[in-house]
Amino acid sequence: MDDKIYFMANSQRLAAIQLICLVAALIAHRRFRIRNRLCGPDEMLHRQQVRDELLHDLSLSGKCRKLIRMSENAFMVLCEKLERGGGLRPTQRMSVEEQVARFLFMIGNDLKTGLIAWFFRRSESCTNRHFHKVLNALLSIEDQYIRQPTGDIVPTEIEQKKRFYPFFKNCIGAIDGTHVRVRVPNKDAPRYRGRKGYPTINALVACTFDLKFTYVLSGWEGTASDSRIIKDALSRDDKLIIPDGRFYLVDGGLPLKSSLIAPYRGVRYHLKEYSSHSPENPKELFNLRHASLRNAIERAFGVLKKRFPIIRSTTEPFYSCETQSDVFLACCILHNFLLEVDRVKAIEDKVVRKVLNARPDGHLCSQSDIDDRGEQIRNTIATEMWNQYLLDPDNEIDYAELIMGKSVNEGGSTKRERPDGTFTTQAYTNILNTLNTEFPDKGLKKDHLKNRLKTLKDNFSQCYDIFRGVKLSGFGWNSESTLIEAEDEVWDTLIQEKPEAAKWRKKVIHHYEDLLLLFSKDRATGAAAATAKERTHQQNKEPITETIDEIDQFVETNDIGLENFVTLDEENSPLTTPPSNGNLPTKSKSKKRKQKKLEEEEEFASKLLGTMNNVADAIDRSTKVMESSRPHVYSEGEIYRELELMGLEDDDTENAYLFLVDRPDKVRALFGCPIHKRISMLAKMMRA
Repeated sequence: MDDKIYFMANSQRLAAIQLICLVAALIAHRRFRIRNRLCGPDEMLHRQQVRDELLHDLSLSGKCRKLIRMSENAFMVLCEKLERGGGLRPTQRMSVEEQVARFLFMIGNDLKTGLIAWFFRRSESCTNRHFHKVLNALLSIEDQYIRQPTGDIVPTEIEQKKRFYPFFKNCIGAIDGTHVRVRVPNKDAPRYRGRKGYPTINALVACTFDLKFTYVLSGWEGTASDSRIIKDALSRDDKLIIPDGRFYLVDGGLPLKSSLIAPYRGVRYHLKEYSSHSPENPKELFNLRHASLRNAIERAFGVLKKRFPIIRSTTEPFYSCETQSDVFLACCILHNFLLEVDRVKAIEDKVVRKVLNARPDGHLCSQSDIDDRGEQIRNTIATEMWNQYLLDPDNEIDYAELIMGKSVNEGGSTKRERPDGTFTTQAYTNILNTLNTEFPDKGLKKDHLKNRLKTLKDNFSQCYDIFRGVKLSGFGWNSESTLIEAEDEVWDTLIQEKPEAAKWRKKVIHHYEDLLLLFSKDRATGAAAATAKERTHQQNKEPITETIDEIDQFVETNDIGLENFVTLDEENSPLTTPPSNGNLPTKSKSKKRKQKKLEEEEEFASKLLGTMNNVADAIDRSTKVMESSRPHVYSEGEIYRELELMGLEDDDTENAYLFLVDRPDKVRALFGCPIHKRISMLAKMMRA
């Protein structure tokens, strides 16, 4: 027994030593490979050429605005600003342009640090370090682009419109809050998890009517209300400044003060609510014009988040809460910079429709948050506007509709009334007005119209799905007979393939062309559907993505993946131009080096597998030895059963059980002797 125990202990020691040596060898091998890969002059030249190619292609491909959210000229101006005013400096191996491009790439596409590091052939630590350098440089030039208004001049957007001037001549902008998702520890999550359902920070922002931000306070927890944050903003060291006699427009979630003018509560407010019904009293007129001006802050938020998805995403961000708050501030600075250097009206136009259709999400303030001076200013403006409006009421009608008309694409009535594939409220109103004029006794309502449209769409879809994708030719729509016509042989072939098509052979379809225009684009096609086997077969037939143009296409859709690229450890990096340096590795040399590395890795893997098998065998042997050498421990139930087998009386069995249950050494001694001697042995034990 002692030999077995010694052998077991010795095997365990040898296994532990062997495992430690194996781990040490693995670490040394990995470090050797990494050092060779990083320090190789050919590899370093190769990586630098990839980076130069990327930056060169970025400036000349015409995709600069899609990838980094600004034009080539704006990018160069920004780099110069950050270098001169932000203290950003080039390093021995990295230019300012590369640092800024990587930063813009990340915030403009919401990409991880690891992906950007691989894309630019840099380490993750290097990428993360320079990301924060650019971030800090942007924050340092904040005073150049975010300036609070002095109130000396009347905003052009007010002065040039009779609807707003002179009533809002003392207004200097609009204020609102917006939520940005953040990542926080679980213990802090309740403070950040507000009405959004996930952790956010609530950023308070003021802007002018040309969409420029003038004050940004970021970092408050998502559970904090806008009214609480603005009270803090008015009392901070770097506080929100509102000049005497001037005011900001705010929504119902903020208090009504002489410097913060909110709309009337319990009165129509949003522009969409006035699209078919003009204001009927001074309060409604005030709310309409208030909303027309205050939506500047909503449009500014829309442009900001459309340009920088990193603050728009509802998925958990990659950075800490503090970093995400700083990123929001940096995005606001870049927003103002681009409005001056590279303003894109197309982005602003796309945001308008979403803003106009949005529903209010603020909470009404309590009566205690309304002061008399603010109420007096609001009532005076409303009265003066109403008196002027009564002299020329047509000046206000259709204003909301005019704005909504600008927010959709120019074209036919279908595009105008179904901008997102669904009818707008105004479209339903127009249709109902026409129908009720033609059929005044029907009393048609919106629900009736929706049900009829659904029936038409369902019937059209049945017909459309049958003939879409049919591989037979010869079918055609006859507008005179209102039938889908074809030769008898063609119909017979289709009906044999799709029996449900038989009912459409002689069925009259009224307004087929109109239905096709309305509903055909809404039908799902399944063009992208595929099983795993189909997708694998499809990928095997497609060429591997190896050009920078294709990489750009992946990045634009934020769908870039390592499986689509050839890594540095394999073949040459995919360049659109051949290497100009003769010392760079050729394709044949790369293949030989790749083959050699594969052989080395296979050999190392086989040795690793053999060593692990030896360790497993040693552990298995030691386990068996331990099991065979370990004495058996009798349970209470086993003790009682063994005593019953000895044939004792009930009282004697119970006494013996109580004696043995607390004496495991006596138990092993008793049950270790022959059965016919156990009774006498038990008696001696109990007498001793």
